[in-house]
Amino acid sequence: MLLKIMKKIYIFLIAILSLQACASEQENAAIDNILKFYGGRAEWSIGQNASTDDEEIQGKFFEIKLSDADLSSYKYLSMPASNIAYLFYSSLTPEEKSSYDFIRVDVDYNGKEKVVEYSTQELELVTNSMAVFELTAEILKTEKYESLKELLDKSYPSEVDGFEETFAQIDSAYGKVTGLSIQGYSLSQGKVGSRYTDLLKLSGVLTREKQHTDFSVTVDAKDPEKKIVNMKFQQ
Repeated sequence: MLLKIMKKIYIFLIAILSLQACASEQENAAIDNILKFYGGRAEWSIGQNASTDDEEIQGKFFEIKLSDADLSSYKYLSMPASNIAYLFYSSLTPEEKSSYDFIRVDVDYNGKEKVVEYSTQELELVTNSMAVFELTAEILKTEKYESLKELLDKSYPSEVDGFEETFAQIDSAYGKVTGLSIQGYSLSQGKVGSRYTDLLKLSGVLTREKQHTDFSVTVDAKDPEKKIVNMKFQQ
């Protein structure tokens, strides 16, 4: 127990000392983007995790703590935490991305606190997969549904041909799609057809003329083309 406490103190001291480090122009811009998205107050630090615990991510990290933001619309704080990590990482230059091993996010809201660490390998995967999510939203916006079939995994249900009618019904109820607001992601293991793989669920909100709707796209993370294996609409 004493060794574990000393290890934590060691990591904490490194993080405190790192407050003297200066954030780059891109890093400052990334923090500003996070505040524009969520509001509230953000604190940051740069540290080095060199613990003896093999379950912890080792190496250099950038930590962002968000507090005083209105997160009442989120059921789980893990969603805004993942989006904060993505917003920050995707704003960095290639050189800056390679300088960190993980991004640590600390979300403090309404007496609850969520701390999550995201490896840069995972965040790179998410960044590279967002194009599929954004393209899907653009297809829904322009109503060019035939193009959507090219993004779908071959295991997708056969009722794909009925998409046009389904989308028309959703548009009639909630209004035409005008854009996409990315909200975060989750990564888990699952089955696609007969194979087990890593499933990356990209979550967002489709902005609409009448009422916005939740929207998610799940892709096969191990597929180089990041084919869609599931889509979900929700009010």
